[in-house]
Amino acid sequence: MKNIAFIINPVSGTQNKHRILKLIEKTLNREQWTPDIVFTEYKGHGTELAIQYAKMDFDAVVAVGGDGTVNEVATGLRHTDTALGIIPVGSGNGFARHLGISTRVPRAIETLNNSEPITVDYGMVDNQPFFCTCGTGFDACISEHFGQGGKRGFFSYLQQIIKDVFTYQPGHYQLRGEGIDLQTDAFFITFANANQWGNDAFIAPKASVQDGQMDIAVMSPFPMLAAPGLALQLFTKTIDNGLFMNTIKAREVTLLRTDDGPFHCDGDPVQMGKEIHTIRIINQSRHELPRYQSEQAAGMDLRCNLDAPVTLHPLERKLFPTGLFIELPAGYEAQIRPRSGLALKKGITVLNTPGTIDADYRGEIGVILINLSAEDVTIDDGERICQMVIARHEQPLLVEVETLSDTERGAGGFGHSGLK
Repeated sequence: MKNIAFIINPVSGTQNKHRILKLIEKTLNREQWTPDIVFTEYKGHGTELAIQYAKMDFDAVVAVGGDGTVNEVATGLRHTDTALGIIPVGSGNGFARHLGISTRVPRAIETLNNSEPITVDYGMVDNQPFFCTCGTGFDACISEHFGQGGKRGFFSYLQQIIKDVFTYQPGHYQLRGEGIDLQTDAFFITFANANQWGNDAFIAPKASVQDGQMDIAVMSPFPMLAAPGLALQLFTKTIDNGLFMNTIKAREVTLLRTDDGPFHCDGDPVQMGKEIHTIRIINQSRHELPRYQSEQAAGMDLRCNLDAPVTLHPLERKLFPTGLFIELPAGYEAQIRPRSGLALKKGITVLNTPGTIDADYRGEIGVILINLSAEDVTIDDGERICQMVIARHEQPLLVEVETLSDTERGAGGFGHSGLK
């Protein structure tokens, strides 16, 4: 018997959630699954619940909602042995539709009874995961306005599109990446892991969730007379052949825009800055990905990946593996710094602090720890051992000269300002 959890978003879509409970009771194969059912209570709750179920070794956790709900639940299940299931009852359901999961609840539950797990890609944008699509421009504007409205469902979404399409002004953008340097005005730019926004609106018809790449759909400004034809192309999987669409495949890209403003991840609006980055990371450890422990935290905690506990004797140093491999955008570094609590309570610090991970490094992240206390200290598998800060850096041009300009301080060094 396998354990399965259903995480239901009570405000997603328009379907009656109590009816869904009855359909789960009626349709789920009880000889195969032992279910647990819970409702989300606030934004981000789906992720918290998914993490808890994964730690309890549940075989599957099912997101009952739209793409935003799928995003929360899938975020909590990344790099675990717990499979993601979907009962799509949101406004668009793009990720489920890409995977061929029926939007009819009984059929979606039947899929759970007869399914086999697969591995799929996901993307990261400024440390925010996305599984279906993310983007800027008109679609982000619609997501923001739709999120502010009180009504859900496809027709409310369509009404918002019709309302905004005549007043929206295209923006100016730059895309930078390996082999990519594009500056253009665009109506929107969508970064697609899956092939559609939702409701079978195929913004990236050739996108795959298993190719390790994203399809970047750049829609140029167009006359309103072209809108009906573009809509037809969108729903007939031919938009990528259109006059106003440019589609680029990439593994990593940096987006620059003229202003801060709305962005969306899987249809949910977020506010982001002028420079937006995707950062790729591979997790071969047994532990969750690094994450920030508070809203304003500068560093994310890294955990060691050990087969057995390791003891550090006084003044002994060792290299601790993390099982993490990171790919940073050009112009960025990852700084490895000590954790203050570990330093104060146990005397453990990072020997070469701050350690630097360069953007072209592709090996495993290792952390050199030293025990500065007078006692043995044991480090356990999964223990948080340091912080990682992602930061920009410069590579200035060095110019050799004979003299330097004068300053009041001059060559004054250590202790030059006195003791008090």
